[in-house]
Amino acid sequence: MPLIYSLVSKNEVVLAEYTENIGNFPSISRFLLKKIDKKLSKQSYTYDDYCFHFLLCNNDIVYMVMSDRSFGLKVPYEYLTDIKNKTIQYVEKLSSPLTLILNGIISPMIKDKMNYWNVSEHREYNKLANQLSTIQNVLIENIDILLERGEKLDLLVSQTKNLAIESNNFRRQSQRFHQSNLWFPKKKILIILTLLFGIYLILSFNCNGFLLYNCLFKDNKTKSDEVNNINGELILQEASKIQSSNE
Repeated sequence: MPLIYSLVSKNEVVLAEYTENIGNFPSISRFLLKKIDKKLSKQSYTYDDYCFHFLLCNNDIVYMVMSDRSFGLKVPYEYLTDIKNKTIQYVEKLSSPLTLILNGIISPMIKDKMNYWNVSEHREYNKLANQLSTIQNVLIENIDILLERGEKLDLLVSQTKNLAIESNNFRRQSQRFHQSNLWFPKKKILIILTLLFGIYLILSFNCNGFLLYNCLFKDNKTKSDEVNNINGELILQEASKIQSSNE
């Protein structure tokens, strides 16, 4: 993907940005916003295999795109002009409250334009490469020229979305595994409680009540009845003796 990352800023404040790649280039781009020459309308800075292209407007709006270094200048600046014309109506009347919602408005536009120029370059790359000499007044420097003594940049770029997809898949799988581990003991407890409740219902029906009185106190009741029967028999025997003695 020749066009990798793009942003729109007001001076050093990023209003909108878009990329489908992974890396630390958003941080480096913000660093460069503080270093670029505000007097030059077009300037490009190379770093290893990549190039940062800047288009500065009179109203302090900056359009930037990061591309493969081998991609040249023609398409990046055509893209920057295109996105400028597409978004100028939003950034010209910029106000502080509006900056909070500009990313949601402009980011999809950046995405569409990046996809357009990335696709069209496959058909016209050779033609456009021959027209590089038509780009005038563009400052091209190595990014090191912007660095002060002791400053160092390490650009990290992954040009595929597989890393992000794999990362998301791994996170989702980890969450599912963690949830399954949490659910397993809960499931066992739920099964045990269900079995115990089923046994309780069976006992309550057999014991004629939810308090299980007939089952819990059955032996005591039987013994009490036996004692009462014995006492009754003794009383009857004593009564018979008394009656016999009176006769």
